Amino acid sequence: MRKDSLENWSQNLSKMIASKREDIGLDQKDFAKMIKKRPSYVKKLEDPEINLIPKLSTLSKISDALKMPLSEIIQKMIEEQ
Repeated sequence: MRKDSLENWSQNLSKMIASKREDIGLDQKDFAKMIKKRPSYVKKLEDPEINLIPKLSTLSKISDALKMPLSEIIQKMIEEQ
């Protein structure tokens, strides 16, 4: 995968996570607890300029916290490329 594709994927993921988290009424602190990360990690994760790509194990926790199947998250990222 090319670097620009990874950056686009990361930016799309950041925006989708922030939007979905807000839609279900979670703040960054509570979301961080749910995925067993610090709030500073969530802030970086949701910042599209940082291009943070979580590990698969973290992505799995994110999907659980957002009540969204991991396959759906991945599919959305593929469709937006």
